[in-house]
Amino acid sequence: MSIMHGMKIDMRTMIRERLDLLGIPATGKAVIDAGLLGVIRSIMQGSSPTLDNWERVCRFLNIHIQYNTGEDIYSFTTEIPVHGYVGAGGETAFLPSEVAIDTIEVPTFHANLIGLEVRGNSMAPVYNEGDIVFIDTAYPPAPALNGVDCVIELSDARGGYLKRLRVIGKGRTRSYMLESINPTHPPMMDVEILSARPVRWVHRR
Repeated sequence: MSIMHGMKIDMRTMIRERLDLLGIPATGKAVIDAGLLGVIRSIMQGSSPTLDNWERVCRFLNIHIQYNTGEDIYSFTTEIPVHGYVGAGGETAFLPSEVAIDTIEVPTFHANLIGLEVRGNSMAPVYNEGDIVFIDTAYPPAPALNGVDCVIELSDARGGYLKRLRVIGKGRTRSYMLESINPTHPPMMDVEILSARPVRWVHRR
């Protein structure tokens, strides 16, 4: 389920409404079993959660954080720099910039987010040209990101791309495929990955 768009609503209200909708008490067994009692209690008292903890809450309450617009729906925000572009179609490569080309206000989750502007339409309609995707500079190993939308840097100097990462096989036979959401764009097969950084937030243009 997508997070509600364009509404002035903070995390506490969102959590309260989702708990009510799902019929889950805020201090009930389901919350305790999920290991989220302290996290939810802290948010409800006004604290800003870490990105990892907010993602845990979103998964538990079936809130889809990844494809949110980030349009003025949280009370905790900060300005994050946009440092270049990422390709989503054609031959557009990841073009980092030493100086920020823009700044976007997003929810305050993590100090290590950077933004990249999408070029191309291979990931439409989820990510459209001109959207800003925010990635975390601290990222897990690529095999742990199977099925996750990432900014992926390739080891053959082709640059980086916004794609859905697919891990094929295990161990020495493991390979990677970069999948497009737009069905008119074929997948990129057997690529060698330098890094894969998951998309944490999206700002729609």
